[in-house]
Amino acid sequence: KLVSSLVTSFEMKISIVDREEDFLNLNEKWDNLLSKSSSNTIFLTHEWLYNWWKNYKEANDKLKIILLEDDGLLYGIAPLIYETQAKELFLLGKGSGDSEYLDFITEPEYQKLFFEKISDGFLFKDFSWDVLYLSDIPENSKTLDYLENFCEEQGFPYFKDEKLCSSVKLPSSWKEYLSNLNPRMRTKIRSKKKRLEADFHIEFGEITEERILDESLALLFQFHQARWKKKGYPGSFSERRRRCFYNDLAKAFLKNGWLRFYYLKLNNVYLAFQF
Repeated sequence: KLVSSLVTSFEMKISIVDREEDFLNLNEKWDNLLSKSSSNTIFLTHEWLYNWWKNYKEANDKLKIILLEDDGLLYGIAPLIYETQAKELFLLGKGSGDSEYLDFITEPEYQKLFFEKISDGFLFKDFSWDVLYLSDIPENSKTLDYLENFCEEQGFPYFKDEKLCSSVKLPSSWKEYLSNLNPRMRTKIRSKKKRLEADFHIEFGEITEERILDESLALLFQFHQARWKKKGYPGSFSERRRRCFYNDLAKAFLKNGWLRFYYLKLNNVYLAFQF
């Protein structure tokens, strides 16, 4: 009688990505892990964070992306930057005003193991850093729970700052939106829309081709800047690196089928964009 058995063992290892080339090559593994994690948002995709790093990195910033791997498979990511002058660790995407809902990325069943491994292997063993600053993490994140508990157990000082975020539940369609308005406003909108369609040729559409992407983004930046300059502010796109970030981001998102970039034309002239 022949008996065979299969034994599977996990040799989970921590590694550090500190080169931009290695960060770029993580694309497929990164997004695959993100899709299985509880922190799956557009702001944590490889496309968002790699392009953010490419455009916003400072001279004293060094990549310190912590990976939990086994046999080529990825189970956890702590996407960190080390600021060498201030000796501060912070999350990729922090500080520019573009990103939200930042976090560590793990498969749910490996979260505890991931936090244990990075605590033993890097975060709280390598004290080349003085401050670990994690911003824009949602309140339901397991990262917060683990790190708070760990700091209390080990006697590390920590400070927590909470900010409220407002939200609006949107109707599922234009028809539903109109039905929620009071009758007078509903009539007014329909009347103005009818008059607009009578006086102008209207085109509402979506940017789906790369050949017009740069031109469309340049117009979006121009319109946005004109609006804020009129109010006496410099505007979000006065900074060149932000414009470059959105250009790179738009191309990556268009390639993946993620981009939603709409326009409004009147008599074949662009008047409005929504990115």
